[in-house]
Amino acid sequence: MISVTNLRRQVKRRDVLQWAGLGIAGSLLVACGQAAPSAPDQPTAAAATSPPASKTTGGSTPTAGSKPTAAPAASASPKVGYQGTINAYLAEFQPGQPRQTANGGTLPPLKAAQDLADQWQKLHPGVKIGFPQVPQTQGAQEYAAWIKSNQAAGTIPEITWVQDNELEQDIGTTHNWVPITPFIDDPNDYISSGQSGSLHWKDAFITGFTARERMIDKNYYFVPTSITSAQAITNVDLLTKSGFSENVLNEPPFGWNWEQMLADCQKMKADGSIPWALGWEKGAVPQWITTTMLTGLLKATGLFDKMDLNHDGFIDVRERWMAIHDGVFKETGPERRKMWEMTKAWSAYWPDGVLSMANQDAEALWYQGRAVFMWELTGAVPNVVSDKQRTFKWDVTHFPDIADAAAQIGKVEVGHTTFPGGAAGSGWAITSTAQKHNNVDLSIDFLKYITTPKAATAMDTEEGGVVPVVKGAKGNPALTKFQPFPGQTFLLTIHEASMDLAYFQQYQRLFASYLGGSMSLDQALNLFQKTSEQFATQQLKKVGALK
Repeated sequence: MISVTNLRRQVKRRDVLQWAGLGIAGSLLVACGQAAPSAPDQPTAAAATSPPASKTTGGSTPTAGSKPTAAPAASASPKVGYQGTINAYLAEFQPGQPRQTANGGTLPPLKAAQDLADQWQKLHPGVKIGFPQVPQTQGAQEYAAWIKSNQAAGTIPEITWVQDNELEQDIGTTHNWVPITPFIDDPNDYISSGQSGSLHWKDAFITGFTARERMIDKNYYFVPTSITSAQAITNVDLLTKSGFSENVLNEPPFGWNWEQMLADCQKMKADGSIPWALGWEKGAVPQWITTTMLTGLLKATGLFDKMDLNHDGFIDVRERWMAIHDGVFKETGPERRKMWEMTKAWSAYWPDGVLSMANQDAEALWYQGRAVFMWELTGAVPNVVSDKQRTFKWDVTHFPDIADAAAQIGKVEVGHTTFPGGAAGSGWAITSTAQKHNNVDLSIDFLKYITTPKAATAMDTEEGGVVPVVKGAKGNPALTKFQPFPGQTFLLTIHEASMDLAYFQQYQRLFASYLGGSMSLDQALNLFQKTSEQFATQQLKKVGALK
């Protein structure tokens, strides 16, 4: 293991890649390209005097089951609308909290969300948005514990950032989260007429509401806050040294392909560079192999349409469990086998000792100027920009297209569904506190207010480390290459870490055993098939989906 004493980085949102998936420390602000926060689209005349009409005012507890549950109905409509404070924890957008740079410096606290709250409060006299301070140094387990302790105490904010895998642990066993399914087809009256989202709130989002937002009970529970995208942050100097051009690798329509990547990495390795700075310890590699490859491989073999039971164009967690339970999808099948075989070929170009290496240690190789590519989320970019020790030029290279490789087990997928990302696996959810305080409608209304193009632009630009998910919103221009090529589609298949964390840990262990040579491919896949069958039965029974 290399020494990284002076090079450990606090790469924000990194843990969204990792098995626990809850990196809470907010991304750093990029000084360049910063724009002053602007107000959201002005509401219609009716909305300026009162909040938009909605379906419910909170109250009864929803019941998770095989059919989407309605939003909780009020036990009694109050004569006067809610008066008081609605608390919101917006994670990386949370205003007022201290922020640090990668080198230990400080940045001014964010303020865009507070400015937006101040504007919204003027439209809702007597209602205040509070922003509780949550420790920003928490890791995944600490944040999960924070959620559980506040749920137990009844003090969790009405609006709370949450990861899809945490929701999945609760759905069917608790009533801690309020379904937002009944609201997403409603208009967002804060978006100007004719713009996406003005008729149906869900249409305001680039990725829509798809696999990662819909839970096993068929309900949606959170509003996406960014596009999840991982790409290769590139040491251009090392790339050039080996005779390659980042522009060529990114050449439209879909950039370089898988076979080219392997051949190019062989040349880079011969020239003394480490092609990929990847660590395995916290699960970034197995999780993102799945998100990058699974949709394309399933489409290549024709299995995607069979697993998409309601034919809505994506495979959610319930549909994946059903496919496993019914024997439609097998972990021993060609899709998983191809995925793991491709990964083994790729692993020849990872750092030595990668299977016991944390992402942080692997990434230090890139910061030291020894590795060509660092596969990371957008949240790493502000740290790369602000790193005073970096002396080399950097850029972003799209992950290689796998369409031709997928065709080896089926056909070329016209849509090139290889983009390693899609709707964020985390977002803003409504909690049981909103039910208790009878302010579900107002909490939804505030979320609508901050998901207009102008509001999202204000928050995304100030934060600097997220790709906007609201149509028409702008963010840090340095993140442009994290967006897909025209014609690429987003992740359309839920992956293991989002399905269940214990399930993903078993997946990770068996995958590592195969790559490390302690198990054959058949041994690892047969064991994972048994694990998958057991989990599928357990999860589907939890919500009454099995007779």
